[in-house]
Amino acid sequence: MRVIFKPDSALVPLYFFVVVFWMLAGCNEDKNDLIPDQNNPNLIEWEITDHISHETSKGSFQYSSEVVLTETREDSDGNEFFRRSIPLEQNFQLGGSIVPFEAGEEFTGFGLWVENRLFSTFSWEWFSVEADAKAIKQQGNGEVEFNLTSRNSKSQLNSVSFLSDVIFRIKDLENEDLNVQQDIPGIEYRWSCKVFKGSNLQF
Repeated sequence: MRVIFKPDSALVPLYFFVVVFWMLAGCNEDKNDLIPDQNNPNLIEWEITDHISHETSKGSFQYSSEVVLTETREDSDGNEFFRRSIPLEQNFQLGGSIVPFEAGEEFTGFGLWVENRLFSTFSWEWFSVEADAKAIKQQGNGEVEFNLTSRNSKSQLNSVSFLSDVIFRIKDLENEDLNVQQDIPGIEYRWSCKVFKGSNLQF
């Protein structure tokens, strides 16, 4: 037996409205995915290169505070610090080591890094503080602007804005033979991640 669905003629306009609304909603959702929210400055743009396969991938991510990953650790003296990061792609994450210090104490610099959550990797780029809340990458080119926040007589790094493109070097600790020398003599690494000017890290 064949069943034929025949809608009530009085409901046809309603069916038509629902279909049109669904189509428009789908189009708007795709459009919003492509257009950054101008009220949310937390946008990261990056390019990751594997120097063994020579494969390069690019991406961008406009994120909210809910996606910030936080690890609490202690240094050798028992002082607490935080590792905070933003997920990128291919299990890479961009982050910084947040070390609270006494309010009024001189703030001389901070470390940022890009690591892979599936591999044992090492990455560390030190930024030395200059005047006017700006910091310069110690090895290679790169300039950022930073902001501090204070709480309970302690200050700590709160955000970093990239004033230029910055390259992060990532060493493969599991496969040392895959690390190759690139730009700085004596320093070998497998991946590099370029974070583009205009990106913003909000911890």
